[in-house]
Amino acid sequence: MKEIVKELLRHGILVSPEIISKLKKENLDDFIRRYKGKDTLVVCEEKGDEEIKISVKNFPVKKEIKTEDFIERYNKRFDFLKNILMEKTNAVSINKTRTSFNEVEVIGMVREKTNTGFVIEDPTDTIEVIMKTEEPIEPGDVLSVLGLARENKFFGKKITWPDINLINSIKRIENTNLFLISEKKESIINDIKTTDVVVETKEGMINKRVCALTSNTPNPAWITISKGNDEITLLVYKPERYINPILYLKKRHLSPTLKEMIYEDDPHLIKIIPDIFWIISDKNSYQNYKGVTIIESNCAKVNLNTRDVVFY
Repeated sequence: MKEIVKELLRHGILVSPEIISKLKKENLDDFIRRYKGKDTLVVCEEKGDEEIKISVKNFPVKKEIKTEDFIERYNKRFDFLKNILMEKTNAVSINKTRTSFNEVEVIGMVREKTNTGFVIEDPTDTIEVIMKTEEPIEPGDVLSVLGLARENKFFGKKITWPDINLINSIKRIENTNLFLISEKKESIINDIKTTDVVVETKEGMINKRVCALTSNTPNPAWITISKGNDEITLLVYKPERYINPILYLKKRHLSPTLKEMIYEDDPHLIKIIPDIFWIISDKNSYQNYKGVTIIESNCAKVNLNTRDVVFY
């Protein structure tokens, strides 16, 4: 068994214990050829359109982190969020504010906070924003500011975040419950010893449970749960420091610390709006924000049809 697991990991393939128990050495090569290079965690091999299927987006870890990697990461974050903000505002580049005598909007990444506001930058220039605000601004945030430029400073009046759009149609999967179980609550379901997502679907008198996460799964984890033509996106995140989860959705990124920025791609950017957003924490609360169900807990059950939440 250990040899099989070792060989699968060598090829970058993660599988659930359910699959490992069925694998044999004689069919291992065929299995590796089938799944090698795919961006999913192999959870179970199901047949039929109405079976539960789960896939986890794979984000390879960089072998070595260099200064230029962080620069590239911030540049890609800025470009993605700037494009979202351009659809919400009529912003100009920072260098063009120097010659403007009217109110303008600028998009920038926050470089640092100051006693009177904050400093933003874009590829053209840097400028200090003078502004009193209750907004939870942090270095690395990308935002738009409306205001006036005077004497090489920008006097801000209003901030716009990239924010998610309102979801008009709530996605649902009938007769299916989603169990969200962290390592602190592993006794809820036998043999689960890490942060796990378990799907339970009731078909007659049979309950099917499928484990989707392992200790090797990226943090955050982007998970797709599908049944027939119905599909739900789940975002799971265990933050290094607590931030109100609504702010994550407003800022469209998960404010990672430097030591969390270890992946080749950027799983912390919220490019796709999740249907369910699970923050692993000691709190037991849930709320709805623009159609996204936000859950803060170590252990909860979600009805994927009604989005009702029960805590354990």
